[in-house]
Amino acid sequence: MARSKRIKGLKEALAALGSIPLEIRNKVQRKAIRAGAKEIQAVIRERITAEALVDTGMLRENIKIQLLKDDVGGVSASVGSSFRTWHTREFGTRFMRARPFLRPTLDAALDRVKVAMYGVLKKDLVRLANKKRRGG
Repeated sequence: MARSKRIKGLKEALAALGSIPLEIRNKVQRKAIRAGAKEIQAVIRERITAEALVDTGMLRENIKIQLLKDDVGGVSASVGSSFRTWHTREFGTRFMRARPFLRPTLDAALDRVKVAMYGVLKKDLVRLANKKRRGG
């Protein structure tokens, strides 16, 4: 899969999760990370189509999301292609020039990722706060 990219600016929203029980917090974080990864997946698929990298559609349809857990309970996402020749398009060969579609997309999708993740965090935090106020 492609290299990872850290997203800055969500620190405050994630810090608000600190007062929530660990099990619920992890669920909310996974939802937010998945929402961000889905945005990256959508932008990669759009770029593949726009750059005319589509022959059979296999490359576009094999852009997958994989949620990963680390040793301390954190969650990250990996978005990339499981298509066997994705790297020849991304990096090129001695016979074919590189036509990157993964790395440039990460940079282009960053704002959409932030909006998607913030939306999920805000919605779930408001829902949890309202539930707590009602005594639930």
